[in-house]
Amino acid sequence: MTDSSFVQIIEQCLKMEGIAIKVYSQMAGNTTGELQAFWLDMSEQEKVHAKYWQLLIRLAREKKIRNVFDAPLRILDELSAAAKKAEMLSGNHQSDDVQDDFITAYRLEFVLLHPAFQALFILMKHAAGGQSPGDDYHHHIQGLINAYRKYVKRQPSVELIADLSEKLLQRNEQIAAQMAELTQIRGLLPICMHCKNIRNDDGFWVKVEHYVEEHSDAEFSHGICPDCMKKYYSEFFTEEELNE
Repeated sequence: MTDSSFVQIIEQCLKMEGIAIKVYSQMAGNTTGELQAFWLDMSEQEKVHAKYWQLLIRLAREKKIRNVFDAPLRILDELSAAAKKAEMLSGNHQSDDVQDDFITAYRLEFVLLHPAFQALFILMKHAAGGQSPGDDYHHHIQGLINAYRKYVKRQPSVELIADLSEKLLQRNEQIAAQMAELTQIRGLLPICMHCKNIRNDDGFWVKVEHYVEEHSDAEFSHGICPDCMKKYYSEFFTEEELNE
Protein backbone atom coordinates (compact mmCIF):
# COMPACT_ATOMS: atom_id res chain seq x y z
CA MET A 1 0.00 0.00 0.00
CA THR A 2 2.84 2.39 0.85
CA ASP A 3 4.53 2.11 -2.57
CA SER A 4 1.18 2.49 -4.33
CA SER A 5 0.26 5.53 -2.25
CA PHE A 6 3.65 7.10 -2.90
CA VAL A 7 3.16 6.83 -6.66
CA GLN A 8 -0.35 8.25 -6.30
CA ILE A 9 1.04 11.23 -4.34
CA ILE A 10 3.37 12.09 -7.22
CA GLU A 11 0.54 11.57 -9.71
CA GLN A 12 -1.55 14.11 -7.80
CA CYS A 13 1.31 16.61 -8.03
CA LEU A 14 1.46 16.03 -11.79
CA LYS A 15 -2.30 16.45 -12.02
CA MET A 16 -2.13 19.86 -10.31
CA GLU A 17 0.67 20.93 -12.64
CA GLY A 18 -1.60 20.01 -15.55
CA ILE A 19 -4.37 22.20 -14.13
CA ALA A 20 -1.93 25.11 -13.77
CA ILE A 21 -0.84 24.67 -17.40
CA LYS A 22 -4.50 24.81 -18.47
CA VAL A 23 -5.31 27.89 -16.39
CA TYR A 24 -2.30 29.89 -17.57
CA SER A 25 -2.96 28.92 -21.19
CA GLN A 26 -6.55 30.16 -20.81
CA MET A 27 -5.31 33.45 -19.42
CA ALA A 28 -2.89 33.86 -22.30
CA GLY A 29 -5.73 33.28 -24.74
CA ASN A 30 -7.76 36.09 -23.17
CA THR A 31 -5.15 38.81 -23.60
CA THR A 32 -2.45 40.11 -25.94
CA GLY A 33 1.00 41.67 -25.95
CA GLU A 34 3.39 41.49 -23.01
CA LEU A 35 0.78 40.11 -20.63
CA GLN A 36 -0.03 37.30 -23.03
CA ALA A 37 3.68 36.47 -23.26
CA PHE A 38 3.88 36.42 -19.47
CA TRP A 39 1.02 33.94 -19.05
CA LEU A 40 2.45 31.75 -21.81
CA ASP A 41 5.79 31.76 -20.01
CA MET A 42 4.07 30.75 -16.76
CA SER A 43 2.42 27.89 -18.63
CA GLU A 44 5.75 26.79 -20.12
CA GLN A 45 7.37 26.80 -16.69
CA GLU A 46 4.63 24.50 -15.42
CA LYS A 47 5.23 22.19 -18.40
CA VAL A 48 8.88 21.90 -17.38
CA HIS A 49 7.77 21.04 -13.84
CA ALA A 50 5.40 18.41 -15.23
CA LYS A 51 8.30 16.65 -16.98
CA TYR A 52 10.08 16.34 -13.65
CA TRP A 53 7.00 14.79 -12.04
CA GLN A 54 6.73 12.31 -14.92
CA LEU A 55 10.35 11.32 -14.31
CA LEU A 56 9.72 10.91 -10.59
CA ILE A 57 6.66 8.72 -11.23
CA ARG A 58 8.77 6.46 -13.45
CA LEU A 59 11.51 6.19 -10.82
CA ALA A 60 8.95 5.44 -8.10
CA ARG A 61 7.30 2.72 -10.18
CA GLU A 62 10.70 1.19 -10.87
CA LYS A 63 11.40 1.35 -7.10
CA LYS A 64 14.52 3.42 -7.71
CA ILE A 65 13.35 5.92 -5.10
CA ARG A 66 11.56 5.20 -1.85
CA ASN A 67 8.65 6.76 -0.01
CA VAL A 68 9.68 9.75 2.12
CA PHE A 69 6.39 10.26 3.95
CA ASP A 70 5.53 8.79 7.34
CA ALA A 71 1.79 9.03 6.61
CA PRO A 72 1.41 8.66 2.82
CA LEU A 73 -2.35 8.09 2.94
CA ARG A 74 -2.88 11.35 4.83
CA ILE A 75 -0.65 13.24 2.37
CA LEU A 76 -2.55 11.67 -0.51
CA ASP A 77 -5.88 12.79 0.95
CA GLU A 78 -4.58 16.34 1.41
CA LEU A 79 -3.25 16.51 -2.15
CA SER A 80 -6.48 15.07 -3.55
CA ALA A 81 -8.41 17.82 -1.76
CA ALA A 82 -5.95 20.41 -3.08
CA ALA A 83 -6.40 19.06 -6.62
CA LYS A 84 -10.17 19.48 -6.32
CA LYS A 85 -9.67 23.11 -5.26
CA ALA A 86 -7.39 23.66 -8.24
CA GLU A 87 -9.98 22.11 -10.57
CA MET A 88 -12.63 24.44 -9.16
CA LEU A 89 -10.39 27.44 -9.87
CA SER A 90 -9.89 26.16 -13.41
CA GLY A 91 -13.58 25.56 -14.02
CA ASN A 92 -14.77 28.81 -12.46
CA HIS A 93 -12.27 31.11 -14.15
CA GLN A 94 -13.89 32.69 -17.20
CA SER A 95 -12.94 36.31 -16.59
CA ASP A 96 -10.97 38.49 -18.99
CA ASP A 97 -10.24 40.99 -16.20
CA VAL A 98 -6.49 41.33 -15.54
CA GLN A 99 -6.88 41.67 -11.79
CA ASP A 100 -9.12 38.61 -11.59
CA ASP A 101 -6.51 36.67 -13.54
CA PHE A 102 -3.82 37.50 -11.01
CA ILE A 103 -6.04 36.72 -8.03
CA THR A 104 -6.84 33.32 -9.59
CA ALA A 105 -3.12 32.74 -10.25
CA TYR A 106 -2.25 33.58 -6.65
CA ARG A 107 -4.93 31.26 -5.34
CA LEU A 108 -3.74 28.49 -7.65
CA GLU A 109 -0.11 28.83 -6.60
CA PHE A 110 -1.21 28.92 -2.95
CA VAL A 111 -2.89 25.53 -3.46
CA LEU A 112 0.29 24.23 -5.09
CA LEU A 113 2.41 25.23 -2.08
CA HIS A 114 1.75 22.02 -0.19
CA PRO A 115 4.78 20.86 1.88
CA ALA A 116 4.75 17.56 -0.04
CA PHE A 117 5.84 19.44 -3.17
CA GLN A 118 8.97 20.78 -1.49
CA ALA A 119 9.76 17.38 0.06
CA LEU A 120 9.53 15.77 -3.36
CA PHE A 121 11.61 18.56 -4.90
CA ILE A 122 14.45 17.57 -2.54
CA LEU A 123 14.00 13.88 -3.36
CA MET A 124 13.90 14.67 -7.06
CA LYS A 125 17.10 16.69 -6.85
CA HIS A 126 18.97 13.65 -5.56
CA ALA A 127 17.27 11.26 -8.00
CA ALA A 128 17.51 13.40 -11.15
CA GLY A 129 21.13 14.40 -11.11
CA GLY A 130 20.86 17.66 -9.19
CA GLN A 131 17.88 19.12 -11.04
CA SER A 132 14.37 19.76 -9.74
CA PRO A 133 11.53 22.32 -9.97
CA GLY A 134 12.53 23.53 -6.52
CA ASP A 135 15.54 25.27 -8.05
CA ASP A 136 13.41 27.74 -10.00
CA TYR A 137 10.21 27.83 -7.94
CA HIS A 138 11.22 31.03 -6.18
CA HIS A 139 11.71 32.58 -9.61
CA HIS A 140 8.28 31.29 -10.62
CA ILE A 141 6.53 32.85 -7.62
CA GLN A 142 8.54 36.07 -7.75
CA GLY A 143 7.78 36.42 -11.45
CA LEU A 144 4.06 36.30 -10.66
CA ILE A 145 4.46 38.94 -7.94
CA ASN A 146 6.51 41.24 -10.17
CA ALA A 147 4.03 40.94 -13.04
CA TYR A 148 1.10 41.75 -10.75
CA ARG A 149 2.87 44.89 -9.54
CA LYS A 150 3.60 45.87 -13.13
CA TYR A 151 0.19 45.32 -14.71
CA VAL A 152 -2.32 45.83 -11.88
CA LYS A 153 -2.98 48.65 -9.44
CA ARG A 154 -1.80 47.41 -6.08
CA GLN A 155 -4.37 46.40 -3.49
CA PRO A 156 -3.56 45.54 0.14
CA SER A 157 -5.51 42.27 0.02
CA VAL A 158 -3.64 40.98 -3.02
CA GLU A 159 -0.31 42.19 -1.64
CA LEU A 160 -1.08 40.17 1.50
CA ILE A 161 -1.64 37.03 -0.59
CA ALA A 162 1.68 37.64 -2.32
CA ASP A 163 3.52 38.01 0.99
CA LEU A 164 1.84 34.91 2.41
CA SER A 165 2.79 32.91 -0.69
CA GLU A 166 6.45 33.84 -0.31
CA LYS A 167 6.49 33.08 3.41
CA LEU A 168 4.61 29.81 2.93
CA LEU A 169 7.11 28.71 0.29
CA GLN A 170 10.02 29.47 2.61
CA ARG A 171 8.36 27.70 5.55
CA ASN A 172 7.53 24.63 3.48
CA GLU A 173 11.12 24.46 2.26
CA GLN A 174 12.30 24.44 5.87
CA ILE A 175 9.82 21.67 6.74
CA ALA A 176 10.87 19.66 3.69
CA ALA A 177 14.57 20.03 4.55
CA GLN A 178 13.91 18.79 8.08
CA MET A 179 11.91 15.88 6.68
CA ALA A 180 14.78 14.99 4.36
CA GLU A 181 17.21 14.97 7.29
CA LEU A 182 14.93 12.71 9.30
CA THR A 183 14.45 10.22 6.47
CA GLN A 184 18.08 10.02 5.36
CA ILE A 185 18.90 7.20 7.78
CA ARG A 186 15.39 5.72 8.00
CA GLY A 187 14.76 2.27 6.64
CA LEU A 188 16.29 -1.20 6.86
CA LEU A 189 20.02 -1.04 7.68
CA PRO A 190 22.25 -4.11 7.22
CA ILE A 191 24.15 -4.35 10.51
CA CYS A 192 26.65 -7.03 11.57
CA MET A 193 25.25 -9.13 14.42
CA HIS A 194 28.69 -9.32 16.05
CA CYS A 195 30.69 -6.10 15.58
CA LYS A 196 27.64 -3.88 14.79
CA ASN A 197 29.25 -2.36 11.70
CA ILE A 198 26.83 -1.20 8.98
CA ARG A 199 27.09 -2.03 5.27
CA ASN A 200 26.90 1.21 3.27
CA ASP A 201 25.46 1.75 -0.23
CA ASP A 202 28.82 0.82 -1.80
CA GLY A 203 28.91 -2.54 -0.04
CA PHE A 204 31.61 -1.65 2.49
CA TRP A 205 31.25 -2.29 6.20
CA VAL A 206 31.73 0.88 8.26
CA LYS A 207 31.44 1.91 11.89
CA VAL A 208 28.03 3.06 13.08
CA GLU A 209 29.51 6.47 13.92
CA HIS A 210 30.87 6.91 10.40
CA TYR A 211 27.59 5.87 8.77
CA VAL A 212 25.43 8.19 10.85
CA GLU A 213 27.79 11.16 10.38
CA GLU A 214 27.78 10.56 6.60
CA HIS A 215 23.97 10.42 6.43
CA SER A 216 23.06 13.19 8.86
CA ASP A 217 24.38 16.28 10.61
CA ALA A 218 24.92 14.35 13.85
CA GLU A 219 28.35 14.19 15.45
CA PHE A 220 29.48 11.68 18.06
CA SER A 221 31.08 12.35 21.43
CA HIS A 222 32.25 9.27 23.28
CA GLY A 223 31.65 8.32 26.89
CA ILE A 224 31.41 5.15 28.96
CA CYS A 225 28.10 3.65 30.04
CA PRO A 226 27.71 2.27 33.61
CA ASP A 227 27.77 -1.36 32.48
CA CYS A 228 31.07 -0.94 30.61
CA MET A 229 32.47 1.07 33.49
CA LYS A 230 31.90 -1.95 35.76
CA LYS A 231 33.16 -4.43 33.17
CA TYR A 232 36.40 -2.71 32.17
CA TYR A 233 37.32 -0.30 34.97
CA SER A 234 35.97 -1.85 38.17
CA GLU A 235 39.43 -2.03 39.77
CA PHE A 236 39.70 1.76 39.76
CA PHE A 237 36.42 2.45 41.58
CA THR A 238 34.68 1.39 44.77
CA GLU A 239 31.43 -0.55 44.60
CA GLU A 240 29.59 2.52 45.83
CA GLU A 241 31.04 4.69 43.05
CA LEU A 242 30.16 2.12 40.41
CA ASN A 243 26.54 1.98 41.58
CA GLU A 244 25.99 5.74 41.63
